[in-house]
Amino acid sequence: MKLSKRMVGVVTGGASGIGRAIALAFARAGTNVIIADVALENAEETAAQARHAGARAIAARVDVSREEDAARMVRAAVDTLGRLDFLVCCAGNVSVAPVLELSEADWRALIDVHLTGTFLSCRAAFDAVAASRIDLVDEITCPLLLGPRPRVPSVVPGRPRSPECTRPTCECLRVCTRSIRTARRVPGGSLARSQPR
Repeated sequence: MKLSKRMVGVVTGGASGIGRAIALAFARAGTNVIIADVALENAEETAAQARHAGARAIAARVDVSREEDAARMVRAAVDTLGRLDFLVCCAGNVSVAPVLELSEADWRALIDVHLTGTFLSCRAAFDAVAASRIDLVDEITCPLLLGPRPRVPSVVPGRPRSPECTRPTCECLRVCTRSIRTARRVPGGSLARSQPR
């Protein structure tokens, strides 16, 4: 995808880490960004850096596990920046504990952000992204879980070892009437793309 100054993207989890790096890379290319994250203060800091790089940028407090937040995130892009060309799903959380010691509450928190959050974000953004004719949804898959490591949980929903398990949320968009391109990326690893049918 070739970036341009007229384009607008949403990066969930854009307040820190890989999400912040992605958002700032877009900004340096002149692409306008919505920094969506539960950590609003950090999101505002990222947005300020993006504006300093020359892009239009807005911070939004978004809990991707909440349907109304996902919808508000998309409205912020369309109402404030005029359009939405692509979505990067980078929001995530982790519970550093062996699976057998993981509480049900911690497990549900992982499911809510990694799986439900990606689903709700993609669903909320679908019409706007499809209308832009750019059609790309990116899902970032954590490379840490491609093999067991000390103090890293064996399973994080939506970020598992098997590439097959990362497909459902993004690739469900392909079966819709207005299919769009999707990509699942593993930082430092592989890239799996799907083209519209």
